[in-house]
Amino acid sequence: MNHRPSIRFVVDVSAAIVCLAGSVVAFADVRGPIAPYIVLAGAVLGCGWAMTGWLDTRDAAYAASMTVAAGIALIILISTIAVELGWWHPVIVVGVLSVGAALSNGGLSYRDFTREPRP
Repeated sequence: MNHRPSIRFVVDVSAAIVCLAGSVVAFADVRGPIAPYIVLAGAVLGCGWAMTGWLDTRDAAYAASMTVAAGIALIILISTIAVELGWWHPVIVVGVLSVGAALSNGGLSYRDFTREPRP
């Protein structure tokens, strides 16, 4: 297992870092011009990759579009459920989703780091 990390591994680690950054910004109530973009990237891209990163596609455009679509769909689904239950706490929802996605992306990074390279 003496090989370079794959691009998938780099994406996995990047998604985990973006998710952790988004959850820190949300939970720490960080304000500033870039804070909403960090939270949005963690919520959409990080959560989307956590849901679709297990797909073994080689097409980067397909993987990117599925990631964005899944991330947006997950945020809409969880937000709708929270509103319907009368429990609307966006900071907690986004923070917990981002932490869960960071853990999932960490698992994906371990899987992709230990996987043998494809020919």
